[in-house]
Amino acid sequence: MKSLILLLILFTFTASAQYKSDDEINKTMIATAEHYSKNLPIKIDQVSTLIKIYAGLDRDLVYVYSVWLDLGTLRSLNKVLNLDTLRGGRSREALIPLMEEHYRKTETKNYCSQPGLLKVFRDQNITLEHHYVDQDSKYLFDIRLSVKDCDI
Repeated sequence: MKSLILLLILFTFTASAQYKSDDEINKTMIATAEHYSKNLPIKIDQVSTLIKIYAGLDRDLVYVYSVWLDLGTLRSLNKVLNLDTLRGGRSREALIPLMEEHYRKTETKNYCSQPGLLKVFRDQNITLEHHYVDQDSKYLFDIRLSVKDCDI
């Protein structure tokens, strides 16, 4: 996601200051997803890897992350999040809602506060969806963000 500069370039060529049509936005999202998919997978942090990007065809872009949830990784994540969920027999299932909360806060702050490309997304009412699965492709949670989630 750090290399989203191409999206800004694509929007520079395809979007002006006015609100673009759904068709124009969706075509841009498809081209963007196809371009970034060539560089996948990309390790995002200690536990998550971006494995897929695709256009949702409703003014949205979907990012799919694989989260590695072995015991060692969970211990590391506990330290990063300043949690204590693995004591007292608590399992990975106890950590998943906390991970969702952490990623929701992080992604919301990023979507709502970043200038440049993400401002273009907000201005064009583009939704970003973050879909998380475990290392066995088992669904964990989704985070869907739009300008409605921002206090702008």
